[in-house]
Amino acid sequence: MKYYLDIKKSAIHGKGVFARNNIPKDTMFYQVPLNHIFLKPKARCAYIKGKYVYDGAVLNWINHSCDPNTELDVSGDVPVLKSLRNISPKEEITVDYEKTEKHQTKHACNCGSKNCRNSFWSSAVLSTSKYEYPE
Repeated sequence: MKYYLDIKKSAIHGKGVFARNNIPKDTMFYQVPLNHIFLKPKARCAYIKGKYVYDGAVLNWINHSCDPNTELDVSGDVPVLKSLRNISPKEEITVDYEKTEKHQTKHACNCGSKNCRNSFWSSAVLSTSKYEYPE
């Protein structure tokens, strides 16, 4: 089955990624493209296996939650997004940045979950106000 995702305004922060259809628990629903890889930190890049990966289609727009519905699974050759529970249509896709990023800068958390830690640690490049997008 194909899983469709939308980018739209998020109640958590800026824009977010939302499921267009049901995504069952334990489903690998998005393969992260490895077209843009950098060895040094760049704004809007995810830290994956010692490298910084830019994915402007989906990964770039996934917001943090202290009670995420998704994890970034890097156990295989290609990183994938895997659902931690059933995800409903129109539900925002979230990950816990503390499990996916280098922990350099503390950020206020806006996730609103009942398990909210009120802050999270993430890579310093997330706090940059001027984004540098890879070409």
